[in-house]
Amino acid sequence: MENYATLTRSESLLPLVGDKAQLQHYAATTPIVDMVRFSPAQLDAQALVDLLRPLTPRLYSIASSQAEVESEVHVTVGVVRYDIEGRARAGGASSFLADRVEEDGEVRIFIEHNDNSVCLPTRRRR
Repeated sequence: MENYATLTRSESLLPLVGDKAQLQHYAATTPIVDMVRFSPAQLDAQALVDLLRPLTPRLYSIASSQAEVESEVHVTVGVVRYDIEGRARAGGASSFLADRVEEDGEVRIFIEHNDNSVCLPTRRRR
């Protein structure tokens, strides 16, 4: 947001750059599409892409047993949906999985080991 404000010399965004609290609040509550809509500027597509940070990987826990599904991985995902100023918004990763990937579709993933995994207690005989 700060780079966009500086590059575009936006009169509405530049004052936020000097106020860290306001800048953080604006960034936390304003999706980039709204920032560009509220403070339009003449940018080519590459200039806009260059301003963006890479998406943070979304981490999900495996919700399936390898003994049951062998080489498949099943995850349970709660779709993030919310409203900002009367406009419907959705989480980038969760809504992609829920709304755009067809049943039996494939998604490229990477596996990351979690040392803090939750383990079920061992079964005790009575």
